[in-house]
Amino acid sequence: MAHIKPTLQEQIKIQQDVVWSLAEKCSSDHMKLKDRVFEQGLVVEETKYLKAMFDDESDEIKKEYLLVLTEMKKFYSRIVKSQQGLVS
Repeated sequence: MAHIKPTLQEQIKIQQDVVWSLAEKCSSDHMKLKDRVFEQGLVVEETKYLKAMFDDESDEIKKEYLLVLTEMKKFYSRIVKSQQGLVS
């Protein structure tokens, strides 16, 4: 039985769910200033691509957005790991 790769839209939905779930577990109050600044940059990039996908549903825009989501996942995973034990 062949494994069917999710469509770009399905990949985006999966990544968004993971990223947003991780983001909810992070406390901005416990982030270092440089992490808060980096987070804001990621959010600006995410917003830019969400708007771009609304105007242009090309695969190229979706692939670039997936790259942003991947970076967000790495960032929030690192923050969650660093905050374990700090936030109850």
